[in-house]
Amino acid sequence: DGNGKAVDTVTTDETGKGVSKLLPVGSYTVQETTAPPGFVASTDRIPITLSPNGTAPVVSGSVTVPNTPQTGRITIVKRDAQTGAEPQGGLSLYGAQFEILDAAGQVVETLTAQTDTVTSRELPLGDYIVREIKPPKGYAINPTEFPVALSYGGQDAAIVEQTVTVEDQVVRGRIAITKFGRNGSGSDIQQALAGVEFEIRDQETGELAATLTTDEFGYAISDTIYYGVYTVTETKGAEGFAPVEPFDVVIDTDGKTYSYILEDKAHQSEI
Repeated sequence: DGNGKAVDTVTTDETGKGVSKLLPVGSYTVQETTAPPGFVASTDRIPITLSPNGTAPVVSGSVTVPNTPQTGRITIVKRDAQTGAEPQGGLSLYGAQFEILDAAGQVVETLTAQTDTVTSRELPLGDYIVREIKPPKGYAINPTEFPVALSYGGQDAAIVEQTVTVEDQVVRGRIAITKFGRNGSGSDIQQALAGVEFEIRDQETGELAATLTTDEFGYAISDTIYYGVYTVTETKGAEGFAPVEPFDVVIDTDGKTYSYILEDKAHQSEI
């Protein structure tokens, strides 16, 4: 009432309407105390005056209290599966792309992260799926579909927030070498060359990534090596054979073995 005293409490029905008890004529204020589920409580204080109307025994008035549906946002954080927020090997966690799907499987938003974090627009409350559709350069895509529930956060929150962390593995591959020699010009005889040594170095940093030594079959294979461009150099050849020239290998496909067959020609001298 005009003195700030609560004179009645009204609960709306399924149609959103409610009626007070009979009140004396005068000035009143209507204020919402509990919002319907899924909505944000209105902070409006709505004035209404019940004025006498001749001989009418009862006068009435009405007010409309607006409610805003609560919404939610999804923040996606990109991380390296091994090192977290710090990417490996000079790579970047920026530039990943994601889709957000609703409960019906429809894509409601596609996001591109300019940094290692990206946030959706405001979405209706409900169940969603986050999935990565393009990883940062040098990383393998994470195939996991991440469920996210944007649930009602109470009448005082305009927006509910949920965060999903998507971890990616760095692209890794292996380098395999088969080494053989050919005895003399025009010879069809091939000989497996054992004990030939190679260095594999990162082309950008010069860092040694692996060393290889061929076995009795002329074969050697590296452990897994991170995404990047590498230079393979023969550092110790087989006696009597000329080494191959250094060559580059680009590791850009996760799980792939990059195989090379290398031929050394026998040294020839004039008699």
